[in-house]
Amino acid sequence: MNGPKPKQDGVRVVNSGTYREIPHDFQGSKEMSRKAYVVDRSRAREFPVNPPGCHILLQEPNHKYGDGLPRSGWYDTIVFNVHDITKPVDGYAHFTDAMALRLADFLTKNEGRPMLVSCDAGLSRSVAVGATLRDRFGYDVTFVCSGDDRFRNVLIYTKLAREFRMRDDEKERREMPPEEDGHW
Repeated sequence: MNGPKPKQDGVRVVNSGTYREIPHDFQGSKEMSRKAYVVDRSRAREFPVNPPGCHILLQEPNHKYGDGLPRSGWYDTIVFNVHDITKPVDGYAHFTDAMALRLADFLTKNEGRPMLVSCDAGLSRSVAVGATLRDRFGYDVTFVCSGDDRFRNVLIYTKLAREFRMRDDEKERREMPPEEDGHW
């Protein structure tokens, strides 16, 4: 069997012969809350649509919408047209602060729902989002193609981390009692 070897540290790798076998438990069960699959584009096309779940698609800007993605039927879907680059480069679409804001809003709004995260190869852009779901929201994430998150796109992961840090700082600032120094 080809593909990555299963690891012993709790990261599960799916080495299925057919795509339909991958998410047999993804279709509507209560156990699927806080569950995410990180897959490549071809597996995302075959993935069973899960109406209570969400799909996050990070694709090259030149993809046409007629190739089967995004698919209808998900509870919520968000698409980002970005190249798989780790720093801004002229002529290439990179993951921006505005995209990080939109994705952070999407993840927060849909927290707890099952998630399918996909990009072209399932190795970098989608892995960065899967790692964020795991690290920030406590999701059980299966990295189907990569086996783990060591190749996550650092630009996407750090922009999302910074966005969530800013949100945490703002929340903490709002919750602080006003200073009692005689002003106001």
